[in-house]
Amino acid sequence: GQWEDYYSNGQLSYKGNYIKDNEDGQWEYYHSNGQLYTKGNYINGNEDGLWFDSWNEDKHSLHLNL
Repeated sequence: GQWEDYYSNGQLSYKGNYIKDNEDGQWEYYHSNGQLYTKGNYINGNEDGLWFDSWNEDKHSLHLNL
């Protein structure tokens, strides 16, 4: 089912879905200031496809998992 975790300051840390104890579907991870850090898809607990990464406001990247 759907899963969310929060920092002690109340900001969302991550959200995503579990199926049979494995990450599945889109997951999003956030910095403690609320800015998106990374997002992408999992299939059966493994990263799948294109992922977006943001280390700070100026630096972003994409990576592809095959």
